[in-house]
Amino acid sequence: MTKYFSYKKIRINYKVCGNLEDKNKTTLLFVHGFSNSLSDWNEVISLINEKYNCIAIDLPGFGKSDSPIEIKYYSQDFLVELLQKFISSLKLKNIIPVGYSMGGRIVLSYVVKYHSKVKGIILESSTAGIISETERIARTHSDYRLAKFIESHPIEDFVQRWVNIDLFESQKRLDESKLNHLRQEKLLLNKVGLINSLIGFSTGVMSPLWDELPNIKIPVLLISGKLDKKFISVNQKMKLVFYNATLREIDNCGHNTHLEKPEEFVKILNEFLETF
Repeated sequence: MTKYFSYKKIRINYKVCGNLEDKNKTTLLFVHGFSNSLSDWNEVISLINEKYNCIAIDLPGFGKSDSPIEIKYYSQDFLVELLQKFISSLKLKNIIPVGYSMGGRIVLSYVVKYHSKVKGIILESSTAGIISETERIARTHSDYRLAKFIESHPIEDFVQRWVNIDLFESQKRLDESKLNHLRQEKLLLNKVGLINSLIGFSTGVMSPLWDELPNIKIPVLLISGKLDKKFISVNQKMKLVFYNATLREIDNCGHNTHLEKPEEFVKILNEFLETF
C-alpha cells in the first residue's frame, strides 16, 4: 500500500507491507541508494518473512516524492530529522533500518543521533564517510562535475554514463529483462533530485561518523559483494570499529547485492533477524 507523509511541506512517498497496528512485530525500514527509489526493494520485500513488517520510502528527489529546489532538503541533518519525524508519525516500534549505499549513510547518520529508537541496523555497501579532508574535497568536486553533467545533458545520457561505471560492472551479467527494467526506472529520474542529492549529501560533504561508531551498542549487519573490493575494505574497517557488528560477503556479486542476489541477501537478513 502506497502512502504519503509530509515534513516541512515536502511530500514523501512510502509503501507499507504488513500490519503496523501490531506493535510487537519488528519493522524493517528500507532506504534506497542514489539514483534508486523504493521500488528498488520490491523483490527483496516480496521474499521477506511475513512475520516482519516492511516499509520502503522514496527519499526527497527520488521516486514519487517531491524534488524541492532548495539544497537544504537534501542535507545530512534534514534527512536525519525527516526519518525521525517519519518514524515518530507512524509510532513505529521495534525498528531495524536497512540502508543501501547512500541510503546506508542516511541510516547510519540517523542511528548515530537516535540509536535508542532502533533495535539493530543493516547496512549494504555503505560507509561512515571519508576521513581525509583532501579526499572529501576531491569527492565533492567530482560529484559537482557529475551534477553539472546531469544539468547540461538529457537524462538518457546520465543513465548511460551511470550504469557503465566500474562500480556496477557486475550488473551487466543480469538477465536482459531485469537490465531493461532497471534502465526504464532510471529514465524516470528527476534531474533536480539527482543534482541536489549529489550536492547536498555527497560522501564528500557528509560529516564523517567513524568516531561515533563505537558508541552504537545495538547489533549491526554489514553486507557487501565480494566483487566490490572498495566496499569490502570499508566494511572490514567498520566492523573493527563498531561495538557489535557482523560482516557478510556475497559471492560473485558487486555493489548492489540485493539486486544481483536477492535470495542470498534475504537469507542473510533472516539469519540476522533471528538473533533478536
